[in-house]
Amino acid sequence: MARRMTGLVIDIGSGEGIYRDFMDTSSIVRLDIEMRFLDGDEGYCVLADAAYLPFINSIFEGVWACALIEHVAEETIPEFIRVSKPGGNICVLTPNKYSPKDIIRKFFGRSTWIDREGHVRLYTVCNLIKYGKVYGEIWGLPFLDPILKFFPWLGDTIMLHFTVVK
Repeated sequence: MARRMTGLVIDIGSGEGIYRDFMDTSSIVRLDIEMRFLDGDEGYCVLADAAYLPFINSIFEGVWACALIEHVAEETIPEFIRVSKPGGNICVLTPNKYSPKDIIRKFFGRSTWIDREGHVRLYTVCNLIKYGKVYGEIWGLPFLDPILKFFPWLGDTIMLHFTVVK
């Protein structure tokens, strides 16, 4: 999905910026709430909260938010739509609240998505499908991706992708 990002793109919650090399764009704005992830970067960097983006309406052709929305208590997708141009692409990757793998982990007393890495809010396919197409994904098992396109709720993570219509 990152390769579909073109034009002026914002990588929200960019962390170390690992996805920028996969994006077909020369204009990436990296946004993170922690300065340590933005220090030393020669590109466009913004220190801000993903729930309150400091940009005018309809400025970006693409919004990329990988492993971010589960760390923010507020609903962020409407804010992503606000800063996107009509026809812009939004891609969001987040843990699946009802991941079968997570259910098995919980059964055996292991940590689940909500227990790890500062996650404060988890999403389901039903939470995200109101915005657009949702795909499932299991990291490390890409051969399952074609199946998970039809059964996204089986994914360990879920990817939301949609084109902005205003």
